[in-house]
Amino acid sequence: MRIDQFSSSIPGELIRISSDPEREQWAFLPNPLPPDWEPTIEMVNLIVESERAIAALNMLGQMLPNPHLLIRPFLQREAVASSRIEGTVTNLKQLMLFDADESASEDSADAREVANYVRAIEYSLTQPPDRTISPALIKELHALLMMDVRGSELHPGQYRKLQVYISGRGGRGARFVPPPPADVSALIDDLAQFIAAPSRLPELVRIALVHYQFETIHPFEDGNGRIGRLLMTMLLSRWGLLDKPLLYLSGYFERHRDEYIDGLSDVSRSGDWENWIALCLRAIAVQGNDGVQRGRQLLELREDYRIRFQGGKRAGSLPVIDALFTWPTTTTRQVEERLEIPRFSAQRYITTLVEEGILMELTGRQRNRVFAAHEVIEIMSSP
Repeated sequence: MRIDQFSSSIPGELIRISSDPEREQWAFLPNPLPPDWEPTIEMVNLIVESERAIAALNMLGQMLPNPHLLIRPFLQREAVASSRIEGTVTNLKQLMLFDADESASEDSADAREVANYVRAIEYSLTQPPDRTISPALIKELHALLMMDVRGSELHPGQYRKLQVYISGRGGRGARFVPPPPADVSALIDDLAQFIAAPSRLPELVRIALVHYQFETIHPFEDGNGRIGRLLMTMLLSRWGLLDKPLLYLSGYFERHRDEYIDGLSDVSRSGDWENWIALCLRAIAVQGNDGVQRGRQLLELREDYRIRFQGGKRAGSLPVIDALFTWPTTTTRQVEERLEIPRFSAQRYITTLVEEGILMELTGRQRNRVFAAHEVIEIMSSP
C-alpha cells in the first residue's frame, strides 16, 4: 500500500506495521464514526429519492397476502449477487435447486456458500428486536456464513489474528491494508456503539457509513464483504425503514463493482464521503424500484394462477401455488410437509401443475425429483 496515495484529509491514520526500513509496510486505522460531514442539497435530494423507493417497497409489502410470500426469493437473489461480488459463481436457479435437494445440484460447493449466506440473513432477521447488533451477533453471523464451505478453516466466528492485505500479498503491492489484528476488537466495539447510539444523521446515510467502516476494519480472514452487505439488510429492518425485507443492494454493487470498490478506497485515501454515500443512496433507490417492479410482476403472476385454478377440484392446488412464491423449487415430500397434506394429495397437485405448465421437473430422475416454478424463477433471475 503506497502511503503517497493518501491525502492529508483521510478519516483515520496510517500506522507502520513493519520495522524493516527497506520493506516498510503501513496499515490504515479508521477513525470512529461518525465523520465530520454535512449533506449538500444534491445529497438531500438523493436521500428523498431513496426514501421514496423504500416507501414504495413498504406499500408492496402491505399488498402481500401473507408475510412470507416473495421474501425468500428476494433474499436468495441478494445472496447470489453478494456472493458473486466475491467470486462465488452460482445462479439463482442453481441455488434454488440446491435449496430443494442438495444432491441434485451440479455446483454444490458454490451453491452451499450462497445457501449459507441465505441462512445468515434469515438468522439476522429473526433476532429479537431487543437484541443489539453486537460483536457477538456479528461473530455468530460469520460462523453461519463460513460453516462447512471453502474458507471454513479460516476461523469462522473469530476475529482475524493475522495481518491481511487486500488485492496483494503485502507491503506496497497491496491495494489496501486494513488495521492490524490487535486493533480489530476495539474498532468493532466502537462500530457497535455507533449502531446503537442515537444520531442526527439520516438512517440511510448511517447505513452507508456502517458498511464502509466494517469493510475497512475487515475483521475476519474471509467473508467480510458478505457480512458487511448483510449488515445493511439487517439495519434496514432493525431501524424500522422496511416493514418486510424486500430491499437487497448487492445487485447494484455487482453491476457497479469497480465504482463500489473505488468508492470504499476513496473514502480511506481522501475522505471522499460524498461520493460513497451517494453511491449507496443510488443503490437503495435503484434496487428499491427494481424490487417494486419484480414484486408486482410476481403478484400479477400469482393472481393469474389463482384465477386459472379457482373452483372445482383444481382449487385444492391453490395452497401449493402460493407456496411456490416462497419456495420456487420443491419436492413432493416438501409439499407434503410444508402444507401438512397427505403424500397422495401432494403428488396429485404437483402432477396437475406440471400438466398446466406451472411446474417443470429439473432432475430427469424417476425418484426424488425436483420441480421448479420456472416463471417465478425467470422473474427473479432477469437482469
